Order: sequence, then structure tokens, then C-alpha cells
Amino acid sequence: MQRFFFHINFTGKFITDPEGVEFADLDAARNSALRAICELAADSLAARAKFTLRSARICSEKGEVLAEIFVPEAIREMIPADLL
Repeated sequence: MQRFFFHINFTGKFITDPEGVEFADLDAARNSALRAICELAADSLAARAKFTLRSARICSEKGEVLAEIFVPEAIREMIPADLL
């Protein structure tokens, strides 16, 4: 298991993950981030609140950016194209 850190980029605000989460590999961490972004978007829509999340960066324990997932990419990957 590897520890991955999810740093969240909102409009005007960047939140770092000090603890991280263990996953088997980067693909598992990426899938978790995709789901989380879509859940946050759905919650925001349900609350009729402004959605300011821009991206989630997945970083290694050394601080290296391994992947960055932007909101449009997450939504396209999680929602079938025929429903968009």
C-alpha cells in the first residue's frame, strides 16, 4: 500500500491534505478522487450552492504531483456521455 495525498484546489483557496490515504496504486487513488469530485458536485447542486472546486491533486509522500484531476474531466469520466 502507498500513501497518497489529495490537495484540493478551490477558486481562491488551496487546501492541502496533511494525512493522506493509503491505496494499492495510483489508479485506485485516482478513482477515489473522481468519485469524491462528483459527490461534491452533486452535493453542491442539491444545495443550490456555488461550486468552486477546480481540481484535486494527487501527490506522493515526497510531495510530487502524480496526477491532477479537473472537475470537467471527473464528470465526463463518471457520467456516461449519453447522459450529458
